[in-house]
Amino acid sequence: MWNSKKEPEDVVSFEYVEYICNEDVGDINLTIKRAGLAYAEESVEWHTINRNIHDNSYLMQDGLIVFAAGQRKAEITITILPNHEWTTESLMYVQLKNPTSCLALGLELTTIVILNQDKFPSGIDPNARKVMRKKEMDGYEETEKDTSGDIDDGEDYYSEIRIVYAFFMHNVVLLTSETKWGILYK
Repeated sequence: MWNSKKEPEDVVSFEYVEYICNEDVGDINLTIKRAGLAYAEESVEWHTINRNIHDNSYLMQDGLIVFAAGQRKAEITITILPNHEWTTESLMYVQLKNPTSCLALGLELTTIVILNQDKFPSGIDPNARKVMRKKEMDGYEETEKDTSGDIDDGEDYYSEIRIVYAFFMHNVVLLTSETKWGILYK
């Protein structure tokens, strides 16, 4: 495409809508592509946007991509900071802005989905020696854990916890939790 001044009109955009990585990846490379004649040098700025990452685990990043004449692709490197607490997937956006010599930005926003690798804090200790059992109306009572292995009394399981989750747009929402026998503790 050419405009009335006979200058190139290229479109710069992210190669993918979404990038997915583990929280311990360190760095992730994002590809930016240029469509059109790629006749002249072009540049575009970029910056990260925090969607739901805890402040201690988010690093604001920005920069400038310069395409040389004829260059069709460029990469930017985004640093992913690990956290050591259980969370839902973390989301970060990277946005392209302020292009020079480009007609337009194509896909100007991409999402980085950071998968959590930490164990969910269940609060259950399988090595516990005591158990809190829910009584009918009077609250909880403490009893020794039955480790005999027999099933005569029907109470050889220690905890029966049912937790229901709803997944909505990369977030986990706790809807209900019900404890039939209680939570093991030391």
